[in-house]
Amino acid sequence: MNELGLFVTCYDELEAIRYALNSANKYYPNIPIYINCESNIDLSVLKDDGLNVNINYYEDTLSSVLRITEYNFTSPENQKNIVRATKKILERITEAIPFLNSDFILLNCPDTLIRGKLNIPKDSSLLGSKVNKNFPQNISNILINHGGVPVYDFGAVPAIFKTEKFLKALAIYNGIPNFTEELTSNFYAIFSHDIILPILFSLIGETEQYNPEIVECGRNPAWETTQCPLIHQFRFKYPKRTAKYKVNEQ
Repeated sequence: MNELGLFVTCYDELEAIRYALNSANKYYPNIPIYINCESNIDLSVLKDDGLNVNINYYEDTLSSVLRITEYNFTSPENQKNIVRATKKILERITEAIPFLNSDFILLNCPDTLIRGKLNIPKDSSLLGSKVNKNFPQNISNILINHGGVPVYDFGAVPAIFKTEKFLKALAIYNGIPNFTEELTSNFYAIFSHDIILPILFSLIGETEQYNPEIVECGRNPAWETTQCPLIHQFRFKYPKRTAKYKVNEQ
């Protein structure tokens, strides 16, 4: 079994993904990389780079939820899109697990950069930045009602999680009738990685653990001189947007 596998979500950020994955491969040679791409951009150059990649093109579930807010999420159309996006991310991670065959998975967004060897404690369940405060109380109440533990600080992007425990939590999640719908009717961004992962792990009594190896470019102006090997908000190689959604290009 591999020590670490990468589950990559992307749209059209080819150069950002290419730069990040080649960087990761320096520290984890031949690391398995499962790509979940929601556009038709040609990613075959990643195989030309000699990366151990499994490239998959999926239905775009993100575009339809980008403009959903706490003020409009309860409309039938928005509920349909939130439910779909939430279920699809869980399904796609599950589909990636046999290929990754890894003890831990790093959920690698296009603005994630590995620039050193990571220290992942063997007893970890879910590692994240925990930069966000005040997890939705109504969602914590729902989790408690289903035997989970409350969630407080959270920030599971980039998230590192133990594969075995993810599957254990997912089995409980899937065993609760209409659970996704119950969650999405109470909060607008259940599909977000930093929301759905703490929800999952709550169901097995686990809370997100702070990962001191993460630094965020947008929050720490001195990120480049830190010793942190896991970078978030690294958008220097993002394309200039002509469609999809705008990001804070650096």
